Amino acid sequence: MSLKAKLSTSSKNFLVTIILVSSFWLVLLFILLIWNKSESNNKIPTQLEPEVVRESTFEELSPDGQKKVIRYEVGYLPQLFSENYTTYLDNNITIAVINNIGDVEREYFVFNGEERTGNPHWLGNRYVFFTAYCGTACQGLTLLDTQSKQTWKAMISHWSRENDKQKTYFSTWFNQGFEFFGLVDKIYAEMVGNKPYLVFDINNDSGIESGQKRFLFTGNSLILQ
Repeated sequence: MSLKAKLSTSSKNFLVTIILVSSFWLVLLFILLIWNKSESNNKIPTQLEPEVVRESTFEELSPDGQKKVIRYEVGYLPQLFSENYTTYLDNNITIAVINNIGDVEREYFVFNGEERTGNPHWLGNRYVFFTAYCGTACQGLTLLDTQSKQTWKAMISHWSRENDKQKTYFSTWFNQGFEFFGLVDKIYAEMVGNKPYLVFDINNDSGIESGQKRFLFTGNSLILQ
């Protein structure tokens, strides 16, 4: 065999070796990436165990007694929410629902909120609502669908002109607006004849209870009664 042919054969063998070695390392790198991703996903359920990272601060049964909503306080855990922190207050509250009370219970998480997220209350057997941070002279109110995990935001704001009575403006989850005299003191829900109502206890300017505002909740609107 000529020297030229030997050099050509040697070059080809070297090229094949390089290709095989490169392929090996690419396959190995791919396997490691898949394994690391799997390991990361497998760690989360263990870290979410209640005795490890969370403390139950509130729970409430649904009107039909079949579900329970729970509010958990969670410490600052960047290993769980590393991409979702803006401040230390973020992701401090987790809301979960337990199905099939007294049978084969199954818990699932439906909402992560910041530290000022209030206690969740049932509005019917599917939705819950809770207070949320809004700012000065206003109160946020969030509606949560425990099945789809969709949320809607509402706002209760107070204002008055000089020498005028205090007024409340309620901008609802469904782009409705209600205006009335007085200040909202308490917010809660009631079931009357299988119909859910959102209820505001109202105080006057002197802080004395002056009545209620009751809203029938239909699932896509609030009707002032």
